[in-house]
Amino acid sequence: MTIKSLNLSENYVPNWAQWEVVREIYCNFLDADPDFTQYVTAHSVTFATTETPSLATLTVMGASTSRGNNENIGEFGEGFKLAALVATRMGYGLEVFSPEGYMTFKLQAEEGLSERVLYAVISPKKKYDGCKIILHMPDVENFISNNFVKRERVLFERKSNNNAKLYCKGVFICSIEEYALYDWNLNMQLNRDRSTVNTWDLRNAIGNELSNSNTEHPQDVYDNIMKNPNSIEMRGLKGCYSPGAWQKARLHEAFYTVHGQEALVSSGNGYQDTVAVIKGYKVVNTNLVPEHWGLPTVEKSLSNNDIYEIIEVDGNIRKAVNVAMDILEAPFEVRFFKIFDDAPLGKCEGGVVFLSQMLCLPGRMHQLLSTLCHEICHVQGDGDGTLGFEYKLDELCGRLLKKLIER
Repeated sequence: MTIKSLNLSENYVPNWAQWEVVREIYCNFLDADPDFTQYVTAHSVTFATTETPSLATLTVMGASTSRGNNENIGEFGEGFKLAALVATRMGYGLEVFSPEGYMTFKLQAEEGLSERVLYAVISPKKKYDGCKIILHMPDVENFISNNFVKRERVLFERKSNNNAKLYCKGVFICSIEEYALYDWNLNMQLNRDRSTVNTWDLRNAIGNELSNSNTEHPQDVYDNIMKNPNSIEMRGLKGCYSPGAWQKARLHEAFYTVHGQEALVSSGNGYQDTVAVIKGYKVVNTNLVPEHWGLPTVEKSLSNNDIYEIIEVDGNIRKAVNVAMDILEAPFEVRFFKIFDDAPLGKCEGGVVFLSQMLCLPGRMHQLLSTLCHEICHVQGDGDGTLGFEYKLDELCGRLLKKLIER
């Protein structure tokens, strides 16, 4: 008989209990042999496979046959050893049968420590052709039936009004804190404890799965997501910045199925949305980023004349603008629009500069002229913060200073 220390203090992983014990042993067998057999009674479970891991692999921390295999659940070489520790600490028997012999576990005092340490007790007798593990634990059947799903299934209809469940490679991980329409079984990176998942990573994993043309989901899934813009599924789709034709088609179809042919996605501008409603459109507020999916938006569907109510301004204002345009050598049309909620001070569209009536108020001539210069640079250059816009702004300022010096 051999007694071998695993160098694990009995108080290690203090938050682990029955579920973690079952999870780690079950996952080890899943990784070794997806067709392993199991026999469950009211007080125990037996797992068996023809695969034969060495006893050294089962007793040396960090030793693993799964490292580097992304398809496997385990990879750190810690799970079974910690399961043995917790089972022994809680008083549950754990028996291992292998070609090398029969192994059980016990906690034993260690010189110089106030805590006991886990030991494996190995006997060359009771050898087994393969690997068999018996865990003596009451109610073990419930832990198995409620926490594992088929690995090939990805999306499941919710079975209750509780939070949706997250599985990874068929193993229950945690409840999904955000509002979710479905239970999910994903292939994603987890922490060592397999208990916490970064929300951002989870959204991305769901979005990538819904955007993967190799795993097509029924169209009604996308219809359901479109009806629930605050779901984690929609937030996941929102994060897919490079959708392909397949994903676009699914979202287009879902949008029109749910909202109808005359619907437009809100541009976030209250005035524009109101104009669209007056013109007979249904305006849909959704977390989806429509420009990524080519969906019709209010901003792109209405013309400038729809959005801006063009007005005439005081003759002195118009004269000042005309003089400025001559000095700047900018041959663009300038129109003024009536003030409305959330309106910008200026905007350029189709080679036309639009300025707000707000700039015509007394004492605002300097702001009027600076906004005019800003929008002229947009007509000739690119958007705010771009090098093209910066270049045009530098060029305009230089040309203006040159004219002032020459005068």
